[in-house]
Amino acid sequence: MRIIKEKFKTDKNSGLYWGRVYFISDNRKWKTKIIWAASFGFVHRCFGADDWSNEDVGKVFNKFIMPDLKSVKLDASLPKTICRSFADLPAEKTALADYLRQREEADRPG
Repeated sequence: MRIIKEKFKTDKNSGLYWGRVYFISDNRKWKTKIIWAASFGFVHRCFGADDWSNEDVGKVFNKFIMPDLKSVKLDASLPKTICRSFADLPAEKTALADYLRQREEADRPG
């Protein structure tokens, strides 16, 4: 299986980081795209500092987010797109769910 990670993006207006990870079968018969988003609060709580760099966000992604994405049982029966959010507070979870729905709609062809 091939895993392709896009460079994450920062949405300061929404207070989150987001990106896409693609899981492609070795025979290329199926591909699953996971759109993920993590709140600034989640990153702050993981990193434990008031200030962080993009490199620090990359470390949080590799330590907390990517292992969670890899834990998804990947096979041809999965939908083509999966959304995953990373937040601790209920308000953050709701905001991320709305944001991911919008991202998923924006990614749809046509």
